[in-house]
Amino acid sequence: MQYKQGSEKVDMINTSYIPVSRPLSLTEDPEIQRTRKILLIILSVCLAFSVISTISAISGNGMSNSMQETRRGTQIGQSLISLLFYGFGIFVAYQYYETGLHVKYTNIPRRDRSVGTKRQPSRFRIKYVLQFISSLLLPLVLAIFTFVISIQQEDAARQQRDLDKSLSAAEQHKAEAERVLQRNITAEKYKNELFDTYIKEIGQMLEKYNGSLLSNDVAVMLIRAKTLNMFRRLDPQHNIYIIRFLYEAQLLDEIRENRSLDLSTAKLTNIDFRDAAINEKILKYLSLTDIFLSNATFENLEMDYINFTGNNFKVANFSFGRLHNVNFMHTALDKANFSNTFVKNANFSYALLENTNFSSAHFDNVSFSSGNLVNLNFSLAKLIAIDFQSTIFTDIDFSLMQIDTVDFSSAELTTVNFSSSIIRNVKRPWKLIKNANFTSAKLYKLNFSYTNFENIDFSYAHLEDVDFKLTVLNYVNFSYARLKNVHFSPSVFRNVYFSFSISSSVGLDFITYS
Repeated sequence: MQYKQGSEKVDMINTSYIPVSRPLSLTEDPEIQRTRKILLIILSVCLAFSVISTISAISGNGMSNSMQETRRGTQIGQSLISLLFYGFGIFVAYQYYETGLHVKYTNIPRRDRSVGTKRQPSRFRIKYVLQFISSLLLPLVLAIFTFVISIQQEDAARQQRDLDKSLSAAEQHKAEAERVLQRNITAEKYKNELFDTYIKEIGQMLEKYNGSLLSNDVAVMLIRAKTLNMFRRLDPQHNIYIIRFLYEAQLLDEIRENRSLDLSTAKLTNIDFRDAAINEKILKYLSLTDIFLSNATFENLEMDYINFTGNNFKVANFSFGRLHNVNFMHTALDKANFSNTFVKNANFSYALLENTNFSSAHFDNVSFSSGNLVNLNFSLAKLIAIDFQSTIFTDIDFSLMQIDTVDFSSAELTTVNFSSSIIRNVKRPWKLIKNANFTSAKLYKLNFSYTNFENIDFSYAHLEDVDFKLTVLNYVNFSYARLKNVHFSPSVFRNVYFSFSISSSVGLDFITYS
């Protein structure tokens, strides 16, 4: 541009050279560098926290359950992802220029109206974009981090709740078990104290009366009251100890001309009398009368001179035992078990026996006279010298038995099974036999005279030296039976069948058919 002297006109001369200042590169821009530093600081701090979290997760103590193992694996995975994310952010921020964020542009000539120069493109547009992105990056990172942490915390809280529930249930169960144990210990201690006090008091009374405690009526009344009270307050284990104490003190012995302590009306349950026996096998000279025994055990005991008169047995086990001189008069036995038991010189007179098992037992010189027997099983048993006088039988299984020298006089038998049994030497007449089965039985020297038979099956039976004199036979079947020296005269026959029977010396004179 040139000025000419002496003239007021100014000429504008365009030249091809106009000096233009060089713009700063993006990496050298102070604003961008400050933004990069801020990002690097934030990302470095986050990266440091991620490294600490990863190390903590990896080096944590061993877990004891699968839920905690899953939680630990989740923490390690999240920490590793955070490491990768923040490391990549630092890499991008640090390698800003080399990663291609440098934006190239060309000068577009444009006339500046004011100064006559070309207008340069604004580099501040990219700066604003980067500032906007950087301003969004931190909230975005924080949002992602918060979201991940919230999910992790929610999962951890859920797992903790589940763990707390399981621990709470286990602790409650443990606490309840401890309470029950403590109650049991307290109750056992209380019972032991009661038992010790009882033994001490009875011992003092024995000492006071020089062992003749039962000779004083007042002392007898007092000891009876104390004993019955202890039976009600103590458990079966302590009760059998009381019985053993009284037994060893000879207070329950009347067999050897001693007076026995009266314990009538006592109720004893779940008593195992093997604990009162010598070596748990021998029990002698014991008297327990008019008491109630439920679920009593005498299994495999050798019992001699025992008095159970008037007792009420509800479930009792005498199996595999040996009973000599045992008195069951006027007793009631329900669901008792005498299987495989040897019984000799025993007395069941006037007893009520129900639902009792005598299978495979051996009875010798035993009396059931005037008893009431209901639903009993004598199968495979052996009866010798048995007294069944005036006894009532209902639903009895005598199958496969051996019966020798048995007195059935005046006995009434209803629904009785003698099939395949061997019966010998029944000399006195029976009273009534109804709905009885003698199929395949062997009968020798039996006296059925004056007996009423109704609905009896003797098919395939063997009868020898049998007397049916003066009997009434109604619906009796002798089909295929073998009859030898059998006498029916005089008798009354109603619907009696002898088809295919084999007879020898059979007396049928004076038979009345009706």
